Amino acid sequence: METDFDVIKQLTESIRVLNTIDEYLDSLDDRLSRCDMLRSDYEHIIENEDVKEINLEKLFNDMKENLNIRRKVKGDITLRQSYKNSIGKLNSIENRQFLLQGLNNSYSKLGKNYTCRLLDEDGLNSFKKKKSSSLKKTKKKKEEKSDADEQ
Repeated sequence: METDFDVIKQLTESIRVLNTIDEYLDSLDDRLSRCDMLRSDYEHIIENEDVKEINLEKLFNDMKENLNIRRKVKGDITLRQSYKNSIGKLNSIENRQFLLQGLNNSYSKLGKNYTCRLLDEDGLNSFKKKKSSSLKKTKKKKEEKSDADEQ
């Protein structure tokens, strides 16, 4: 039998962890709001600025990072709801497994690939750079240069 088990130390650590979780979960609405405001700022840059004056690669990367953060926050909000609905289950050993199972079920539903609501495949492809035509142009330029060098 273990005699070095410190009940107060273990409970203190458990309470600290639960407090950290609660503080994080309570901050999610503010984090989501911040992501939405930043997204709005980016949209206004696109709306109000000349495309030639914008570093599109930086804008794209910053928007993508913000959207990935937003997706994580939205997933954590889903987990928060499951956690809040089941927090009472922490009181007994048997019920703790149900809490974990509920959280794992919620988590397994997250991270699915996004399906566009309005854009079809052609609409999505219209945003992608056409590799074949740029490769043809590059190849054609090289051929023209080698022809000029031969003359």
